[in-house]
Amino acid sequence: METYQSFNVLDEDVLAEIDRRYKSGPMVGGYATDSREGKYFMLRGEGATVHLYTDTGDGPKLLDRIARNLAALAQDPGGPAVVTYKSPTFPAPVARACDLIDNADIKAPHRQGRQPAGRRERRRRYRCARLPRGG
Repeated sequence: METYQSFNVLDEDVLAEIDRRYKSGPMVGGYATDSREGKYFMLRGEGATVHLYTDTGDGPKLLDRIARNLAALAQDPGGPAVVTYKSPTFPAPVARACDLIDNADIKAPHRQGRQPAGRRERRRRYRCARLPRGG
């Protein structure tokens, strides 16, 4: 999952990518969605677009949870993300570095913590850009 924010990635670039490669989907939590191949999803909010990849078939369920969390963050933006390891849901080396989706959100569609949201690997970094304070 990646979050593209207007101050960092131009909205025109994101929309051009969506127009070129994605099909329009249903509104989810008041946000427009787009998908490609049933594995790649975009959730478009004002000032931020979330790009999600999942091959589990749970994309729509995860988008619903992300939409709720994005709306909450837009109302009350937080500071920098804090990476946490070793939770009851997933043991290390799994990291939760994003407030748009958490361990409970990953666990819900699977009914158990079968798969980690992301595994930190060499030369790979996980990002979760934050909404700017004040909107």
